Amino acid sequence: QIYEQANCSIGLVFKVFHNFRAHGQVNNPFTKCTGRPRLLTSHHRDIEYISALLDANPVLYLDEIQRRMEATRNKNLSIASLARLLF
Repeated sequence: QIYEQANCSIGLVFKVFHNFRAHGQVNNPFTKCTGRPRLLTSHHRDIEYISALLDANPVLYLDEIQRRMEATRNKNLSIASLARLLF
């Protein structure tokens, strides 16, 4: 029933319960993060900067945001990364 209400797989529910019983939290603190490190995270000031840019000028195109991020924050972001962040 939980997986139906959470709209996720039953395997994920079991994994979360297992991690909570074993570690007191829903994820395993001992697993190593895999993949490429994120350039932007939800608690980062770069996101606040992008938000302020769009508040001041809501019709900016993604490539304009990309250029401003590179010029002012020294972050080379792809258009796809910006689109995932904003949409």
